[in-house]
This record gives sequence, structure tokens and C-alpha cells, in this order.
Amino acid sequence: MEGIPLSLLGTILAAFVVAGSDQPTAADGHEQKQGPAILRIVGDKMEEGRVEVRLSSLVHVTLTVEGPETLEVEAPAVLTQSKFWKVLRAPQPEKVALPDKRTRWTQQFTLDPENQGDLPLQIAPLRHRLEAGKGDWQTAAWKEVPIRVTTTVVRVDPSQLRDITGPEQLPEEKSPWIPVLNWSGIVLVALALLLGAFELKRRLTPPKPELAPHEWAARELDRLDTMSLPQHGQADRFHTLLSDTIRRYLELRFHLRAPRQTTAEFLEAMRQSPNLNADQRNLLREFLERCDLAKFARAEYSVAESHATAAMARTFVEQTKPSPVPAAPATPARS
Repeated sequence: MEGIPLSLLGTILAAFVVAGSDQPTAADGHEQKQGPAILRIVGDKMEEGRVEVRLSSLVHVTLTVEGPETLEVEAPAVLTQSKFWKVLRAPQPEKVALPDKRTRWTQQFTLDPENQGDLPLQIAPLRHRLEAGKGDWQTAAWKEVPIRVTTTVVRVDPSQLRDITGPEQLPEEKSPWIPVLNWSGIVLVALALLLGAFELKRRLTPPKPELAPHEWAARELDRLDTMSLPQHGQADRFHTLLSDTIRRYLELRFHLRAPRQTTAEFLEAMRQSPNLNADQRNLLREFLERCDLAKFARAEYSVAESHATAAMARTFVEQTKPSPVPAAPATPARS
């Protein structure tokens, strides 16, 4: 390839190899690559090539650049100009030393959707160069990312359905179509009766009770176990989902705004809350700190350590679930 320095070509090839080995797969979210620069956006799930997120959830944006030790990166002053997205947290970028005198630059952002519907997200370009203070800047310009923000669907009221009307009255002259219309009327009446029977059965069938917060949390923790993320080298993703589950549980259980606060802000609020005792607050603090080390400091937890963090989450949910209501004493029968 004429015109491309061998050092730059080696940097680009190494970035693709390293990024493919220890980063989450594209199935976890939206990913774009511009040379050694990578943009990764993670929401609740991917659906039809689009990131989907609930209005009460957050979107995590990660910018990564890999190169030699002399790598210089100029982070965007404003991540996005979109009025529909609010940047909640933007920790300082960090550099991690890699083998063969290489380095990885990373900065993470947390965004909060301000509205529902299709809210495409345009990330500001990222500038970088291989040697600090030397050479030309390279710009990674990102394509617009399609994101859909969803809310709870309002249930349709069946009482607003209109009844099926019968056939019109025909003139009293004999016509070969009269038998056909009569049979059509019989079919329509039969369909109306059938639909009425289904509707009556639906109304008489009691709705399925919603899961209590601790039941929902237990189900989500079971689902995370089946994903086997630590066994596939994704302990950081596993701890991120554990933290999101417990924060959502606390929001449902105690009506807190846990997903919208940093760990330090939330623990300070819980310090004066009567909802948790001292032991439960200490357990929650240790759990969230372990998750933050995995998410932001890229602490390399083993499979056993990841399972220990999940066990802490289960213990916390079990200790903070509502106490069972004692049964009312039986009334003695009158003689």
C-alpha cells in the first residue's frame, strides 16, 4: 500500500486485533471504528440494528483510541449538540499501558434521554495523533447513531370497541342474492357472539399480578447468570449489568432515583435514609465499589470473584425485601 507509513499501518492492524479481543461484542451495542479510534454506545438492547433504551434508563458512550506510548488524543469539548440528550457524567479520560510499548486512551460518558421516540445521537468528532506535539491530527468523524427511546405502552380499553352492525334491509323484491346475504348475516352474528365470548372471558380472567421489586430483581439476577459473561471474558460488562439491576431495584423498592446518581451521591443520600440499616449500607457500599472498579477502572475480576459480587447482590435483595405479612388469627366459631 503506497503512501501509508508502515508504523501507521501496524498501529491500525494492532488496534483491530486488540479491540476485538477484550472489548464487548457488537451484539452488546452499537460500535463504529475509524482507524485506531472506536465509538461504542450501549443501551438496554439492540433491536433491528438500532439501540433501544427505556426513558428511565441511561445510555453509556465509550470513546477508545489505541496507539504507541506517544499517542495524543484531544477529547471533544461537547460530546453532542442534540437537545434531546443530557450528559450526566463524563469522568476524566484515562490511559492504560499495554504490552509492546503501546497505550489505550479511554473516556466514558453517561447520557440521559430527555424525550421518547426516535432520537438519533450524533457524537462530536475525536482528534488524535500518534506522536504528541508532532505530525498531523487525524479526525474520527462518527456516523449518526439511531436510538429509540421507549415508554410503557398504554393499554387499550376494550369498552371503546364498536359493535358489529347487522346487514342492511333489502327491498322486498325477490333476488338471487337474498340467501347469500342471509347466510352472511348469520356468519356475522356468529362472529359477533364469538368475539363477545372471548371478551367476556378476558374480562373475567384476573390479570396476572405484577412482580414485586425483590421478585423482579431475583429474576434479573438469574438471567444474568445464564448469560455467562465472566466465562467469556466480559467481567466488566457483567458488573455493569449487576449495578444497573440493583440500582433499578432500589428505585422500585424505595422510590429512589438511584439510576440518576453517581455512587458517591447515592451512598451519601442513603447514609441518612431510614430504609437501610448500617450492615445493609456497608454491604451496598462494598458492592457498588466493586462494580465501579470493573466499569471505570477495568479491574480484572476472575469468574469466582464475579460470582462473589453477584452473591452480594442476591444477599442485599434478600435482606431488604418486605417482611411477610402475618396471617390474621382465626375467629373462633360460635357454639
